[in-house]
Amino acid sequence: ISSIKIQAFVRGWQARKDMTTQLRSIHILQNAGRRFLARLEMHRLVAATFTLQRAARIMIASMHNEVKCFSATEIQRTWRGYRANINFRVMVIAAATIQAVVRDRQASHAANQRTAISTLQRAARFMLTQMHNGVRCFAATEIQRVWKGYGVKLKFLVMANAATMIQAVVRGRQASRDAAVKRTAISTLQKAARFMLTRIHSEV
Repeated sequence: ISSIKIQAFVRGWQARKDMTTQLRSIHILQNAGRRFLARLEMHRLVAATFTLQRAARIMIASMHNEVKCFSATEIQRTWRGYRANINFRVMVIAAATIQAVVRDRQASHAANQRTAISTLQRAARFMLTQMHNGVRCFAATEIQRVWKGYGVKLKFLVMANAATMIQAVVRGRQASRDAAVKRTAISTLQKAARFMLTRIHSEV
């Protein structure tokens, strides 16, 4: 009876130990499997992308002259229409932006000129009525100096603001054109690939 109990105890302990080991192995395998599936999914996506690219290249290379001519004509038509549309939109936006900037600068410049001229006129009248001839000559020289400095400074500010706005417009136009060209090229390639697949299936 003792040997039977000892055997039963040993067998139960061995079974529990095996069960614990199996559970740990299962958890390890599950974690490894999940990580492997995640990496496999990423590799599958990359492989699918490369496969689609290779398939598109193979189909483009293996199609006959009629499909090539049609695809080339369609791509050229789409590209020319896209370029014409983009150029028109860019020109409209650039023209509107430049007009707004010029009008704003002109309005600000006119207001500053009126204020400066009014201030200088009042100062000149006061000085001319209060001072003698020598002081009048000095006042005239000082007024001319101040006015010339104001004109040079104003011209520099206008030129700097105009250059900054033109740079911003050109950079925005270039970025928009690059992004739109990429989107249009991807869309055109997708359309061409779908058309070729449909044509090949219909021929088969």
